[in-house]
Amino acid sequence: MIPVLSFDSPVVSLLRGADGKNNWTFRNDDKPSPWQLELQRVIFSKGSVHLIDAIKHADMTADIDTINADPIYGVAWQLRGKFNGETVSETARLAPCCRCNAKLHPTRSWPICASDKP
Repeated sequence: MIPVLSFDSPVVSLLRGADGKNNWTFRNDDKPSPWQLELQRVIFSKGSVHLIDAIKHADMTADIDTINADPIYGVAWQLRGKFNGETVSETARLAPCCRCNAKLHPTRSWPICASDKP
């Protein structure tokens, strides 16, 4: 069990080419893994995820940060870029991972607050 996993200024680049090959799919041997992971909390401090997808014609960046002072939401992000030739601009907040874990909290809802800016 890992109680807290912290990432300070992580940068993730996700790429998918026109042939469908991508850099986020891991090899799967169709065997159950002997590894089990219980992660209770993930903290992203000033992170960034950049997606370039030739199939969806997407070039988008999401800036992600953990919100420590908000009693309901734990993660916020701002998304900007292009998707199928259209400009995309979104902001959202999401409940902390531990609130969304159905095993730990089977009766809790998963609050999400999002807005778009055309």
